[in-house]
Amino acid sequence: FLDDASHREGRALVRDESRPLLIADGEALPFADGAFDYCICMHVLEHVPHPERFLAEIQRVAKAGYLETPTELFDWMFSVPPYPEVHLWYVEAVD
Repeated sequence: FLDDASHREGRALVRDESRPLLIADGEALPFADGAFDYCICMHVLEHVPHPERFLAEIQRVAKAGYLETPTELFDWMFSVPPYPEVHLWYVEAVD
């Protein structure tokens, strides 16, 4: 979403220009197996069309990690449009 920031409530992408920006397909990351000790994936999984492929790729390149997604209840109670329309999936704990 580098060009269209509508899902960020119109806020532009902010980045440190001194650091490289890599744009890659989350289902085919350009890194070696186990290249990273830790991967942080926050509010991405709910946007990808094939979450199983995306998760497999994260597991391939990182030894451990953290995954965070919004819940459906949070989206419906607190989100600002168009969030309910841009999320393809919700992750819920099921006993």
